[in-house]
Amino acid sequence: MKPDAKQLAQALAQAEHMREIDDDQYYLSKSLIYMAHRVEALEKAVDLANKYMRFGQDEHVHAELLHALDAVRTQESTETRQDKEDFGL
Repeated sequence: MKPDAKQLAQALAQAEHMREIDDDQYYLSKSLIYMAHRVEALEKAVDLANKYMRFGQDEHVHAELLHALDAVRTQESTETRQDKEDFGL
């Protein structure tokens, strides 16, 4: 039941509107916005990981992958107000 791009954009716009007018009693808008940002960051990391493995482990792609993973960790630590994990990469 994946929404198409237009449906997702409309849902996110409505979620933003609901948050602006403080009409989010059950935190559905907050959850949708959080999950949309999280999925976007994770999809970027997965795409870079696939590219890294498929094209001979290029150093530039490796650096991009590390940056994408750091962005995911930063987002999570910001959202949960916790320290970032160190993946040791």
